[in-house]
Amino acid sequence: MFADYRRDRPHALERTSSASGDVVEFRVHFERYEVVLSVKHVSVRLVSDEGGSGVDVSEWNKKKRPYLVVGTGWYVNEEGGATSGEAAQAATGIHQGAQTGAISMVSQLGPYVLAAVGSKLIVYEFKSEQLIGCAFYDAQMYIVTLSVVKDFVMYGDVYKSVHFLRWRGRCRGELVLLAKDYEPLAVSATEFSVFEKKLALLAVDMDENLHVMQFARRISSLAVASVCCA
Repeated sequence: MFADYRRDRPHALERTSSASGDVVEFRVHFERYEVVLSVKHVSVRLVSDEGGSGVDVSEWNKKKRPYLVVGTGWYVNEEGGATSGEAAQAATGIHQGAQTGAISMVSQLGPYVLAAVGSKLIVYEFKSEQLIGCAFYDAQMYIVTLSVVKDFVMYGDVYKSVHFLRWRGRCRGELVLLAKDYEPLAVSATEFSVFEKKLALLAVDMDENLHVMQFARRISSLAVASVCCA
């Protein structure tokens, strides 16, 4: 039924420019047993060593360039290497930042790159042609889904439902917990829904239920507005 497939065959990521897919603009090769877990198109700016810490948003808007951020992991022989996050661009090559856990999700957070590494969120800046971690947030469980809108971050895990964070980048550069859902929930996907000035947090669980939540500021909790069974 299926063609012969070698598990030890190196994987590759390609970008094609034609409808038939026969024109390859660039190709990224991965190491043996390394697989892609997440891919995201982002716009970042290379920060020079002389620029100091932090990213100036106005300068980023002027000089940002498109990149593909790729999160990878190993499915065998994990002790022999480390997972990595890569920012790939056809004109400048590959820029890497190694981590010791599988990078399950990547996303853009303003001028930064946000990655879920196991049970940890790491904020990267693109500096000296490398992805350099500048802030992190420790979660309690393995993160399976990640959503970002402006400076708000939502992540879901396999047991403790949804957590709602905000990125404070102007002063110290940190992820601050605003609220969380206190009911246990095995989350498989999350997304923000924005209507005018209202923000809803959507979460899908393993039983195919859609949970609609809203931030209850006074009690730092996520109130479930409605639950729909798919």
